[in-house]
Amino acid sequence: TPEHISFLVYDGLEAQEPLLAITGDFVFVGDLGRPDLLEKAVGQAGTAERGAHQQYHSLNEKFLSLPDFLQIWPGHGAGSACGKAMGAIPATTLGYERRYAWWAKYLIEHDERTFVEDLLRDQPESPTYFAVMKRLNRDGMPILGSLPNPPQLTPEQFQNAIAEGAVLIDTRDKASFGAGHLAGSLNIPFGKMVSTWAGWLVPYDRSLVLLCQPDQVETLVRQLIRVGLDNIVGYIPTLEGYANQPIQQVEQIDADTAYQMFQSDGAFWLDVRGLSEYREGHIPNAVNIHAGRVVQQIDQIPTDRPVVVYCASGGRASTAISALMAKGLTNLKNLAGGIGEWIAKGYPVNH
Repeated sequence: TPEHISFLVYDGLEAQEPLLAITGDFVFVGDLGRPDLLEKAVGQAGTAERGAHQQYHSLNEKFLSLPDFLQIWPGHGAGSACGKAMGAIPATTLGYERRYAWWAKYLIEHDERTFVEDLLRDQPESPTYFAVMKRLNRDGMPILGSLPNPPQLTPEQFQNAIAEGAVLIDTRDKASFGAGHLAGSLNIPFGKMVSTWAGWLVPYDRSLVLLCQPDQVETLVRQLIRVGLDNIVGYIPTLEGYANQPIQQVEQIDADTAYQMFQSDGAFWLDVRGLSEYREGHIPNAVNIHAGRVVQQIDQIPTDRPVVVYCASGGRASTAISALMAKGLTNLKNLAGGIGEWIAKGYPVNH
């Protein structure tokens, strides 16, 4: 984005050339920063293509004039949504990237047009919290003073918090959530992806309560505040004795049951994986809506017939289902083994 800066670091006592570059979101290991976020996350039309052209000239006229031995230390690695092909090692060199990165050939061939097309193609879906992140980076963060330490709530405190509009983040696994959960809660299973899915689906204008074990609270708090979600009023360790609201369930179906539904042609099939995964292979006639976007595109999901939701192995599907149920949908089934089980059974797949 236009305000981004990188740093060249010199050994001023000896060398006249830089030792390393701290590249932030500009150059990654095996990849480049994405210039489409202002357009996708903030809505500034036309900035994606313009940014891609600027990226080309930054590389061609500035960065590639530096020595091959320059170490490159980026701000992100594999798994980040800030690029599409990032390597898992923490650093690289300019010479290595000049020789092996996917973008290098376009610079050698002076092919700016194809560079721009390839850079913008198949970027990951941009999380909704990116827009919040932009605002906080511009205007400043609230100062917490210390890591929040949410207490265990009493049943009365919990019920009051929910009545006042708090969102319950249910961090149990898909099977436990499906067997019985509080109406309106969001299923974001405990693990390394909490920050990502919370940033996609948790509202920033409501307080939060966690359903988790006591030894998980600190980890979850750290994951949530990383994406600006710091209004955590407490946690509960179980629903037993806490819930006086309706308990809902999610039917978990296996691939054989799903295939019977597929043959009867009476269900709507919702693939909540990323677009690149969908293109690699999907259940015939399935509609692709990324799990983080299902609420924004809820009008595309029918309410008059069963909706079979699937991902790779059922986890993201449970998260998407919870977000849709919180908006009132009830006709949802989770293909618990995901498309992995579907393929293992030999059932049809389109590419």
